[in-house]
Amino acid sequence: MKLKPDSLLWLFPLISLLGFALLLLASCNEAPIAADMPIPTTTKASSSWTAVIEPARYHRLPAPLVPRAQSDLTSLFEIGIGLQTGIYRVEYDGQQFLIIPPTGDTALSLTLPGGDMLNILTADPDIVMQKTAAGEQIILTGQSEWADFQVVLYAYNFHPGLLRWRLEIMRHSDPPASPELELYFVNRETGEETAALLETYADRGPMAAPHLFTYSESLDSSLFYWVDLTALNLFMEAAHYTPSATPRRMKQRLGHSFSRNDLSQQPEGVVTVVYDSYLYLTPGQPANEDAMISRYLHNLGDIYDLIAIPNDPLPAWFDVTQWDGQGAPEGIHLETIHDLTDEQNWVTLNGKRYLRAYVA
Repeated sequence: MKLKPDSLLWLFPLISLLGFALLLLASCNEAPIAADMPIPTTTKASSSWTAVIEPARYHRLPAPLVPRAQSDLTSLFEIGIGLQTGIYRVEYDGQQFLIIPPTGDTALSLTLPGGDMLNILTADPDIVMQKTAAGEQIILTGQSEWADFQVVLYAYNFHPGLLRWRLEIMRHSDPPASPELELYFVNRETGEETAALLETYADRGPMAAPHLFTYSESLDSSLFYWVDLTALNLFMEAAHYTPSATPRRMKQRLGHSFSRNDLSQQPEGVVTVVYDSYLYLTPGQPANEDAMISRYLHNLGDIYDLIAIPNDPLPAWFDVTQWDGQGAPEGIHLETIHDLTDEQNWVTLNGKRYLRAYVA
């Protein structure tokens, strides 16, 4: 059965609402890569690094709440730098991470920032691989020509195929070029960029959910990509960055979309989060529309568990016990919440009520 992007039309109000809630929280390598190429077999002690501390009123869960596998399907390599998550091998070859399925001629390349000119993964970083209660982490810390940096790649024990990468930089000069999109498909034998043969189920909606959901015939996997905008607050404020253009798909590439100018606007000597992104890989193509939608909600739910959320107690203006039944107490926040009950803001589809898109 051929699935069509417009089969997800009923999800658009949900996607927009989730994106709006998230925004409220926020106010190619040319070297050949042989399939059997040995990867680095040693790790070095990590350099000291002062990581970004997220605001005190936010917290993250260490792993999604609902296990998706009965046993732990992730592990670090015993030889080389990398990890296994479900059926996928994630190998660091000194220049990039390669995400490799068990069969086929295609791998997915991850460079940070995307593109040869800015790729800090080639800067001979110190590397630490560690097992945690939630899963595995690979931490790369070092210095490029234009920035000190730390990259952390995460995998999660009972959530095969779920990856997160976070890049923090301390800029000390202007970058030499603009980043490209960080994910692209390569031939495992030659290392050359190759066709992904993508079928897109859900594209990003400007100022709505910062995600892409697609199927790659070359990788025989669906890919759910998400940008954690809340984590990029300082980056966006410094660059006056509007997140309506991220994430982005350009031909066969996927990733977080920003420019050299956005990087140049980051303050020197201050650690800033540039990437905090998730990729959920699931083998095979969904069998039908119901399976596609189920996979979408499964991926979205697990990632929503991982993004930063405000701590309890909620702000006083959110306490509906203060309402007197005659309308919201004084205050713009409560008035706004009360206004959401207006029937003009709702639509009914297939017997269920949803907030209209872009209600704000």
